[in-house]
Amino acid sequence: MALEGEEAGEQARCGAKLPGDYREFLTTYGETELLVRLPDDSGELRFYKPSELATQRDNLFTFITRTNKNHEKVSAYFREEYGVSLRDLVPVAEPAQASRCVVIHLEKGARFGWCFQWDHDDSWELEHPSPNFDAALKALTDGIEQRDTAMLSFLGIDLD
Repeated sequence: MALEGEEAGEQARCGAKLPGDYREFLTTYGETELLVRLPDDSGELRFYKPSELATQRDNLFTFITRTNKNHEKVSAYFREEYGVSLRDLVPVAEPAQASRCVVIHLEKGARFGWCFQWDHDDSWELEHPSPNFDAALKALTDGIEQRDTAMLSFLGIDLD
């Protein structure tokens, strides 16, 4: 399957194996979108194809470190605050019309596969930690179903 070859190539470019639940998602859905339509607003979450992951990772790192060129200080903050390697946070999906993304942590160790939500307005902050991709996706879809304002806001949907 072409996706499997693309996935293997992207794992090599990222320097890490993608978590099993995320690989299964890619195999099942590939590059896809989650569309949310509510009576007064709508939003979408676009999942990146595997060939975009390394570029998205580099873009995220560059954006976060743009205001502080001391990469060691920035990296130390993410390690201390969240237990993750900044360089190993890889965006896997982004809401349309919003500078936010779902990131997955690819560094081997205790936080391998953890997912977070990231917003460019608070670029040193990671929100809604989930121990794996499946849990992150479930929290997001449950939040949509329950009309959770934080989850809907992440997608750019305002209930007011």
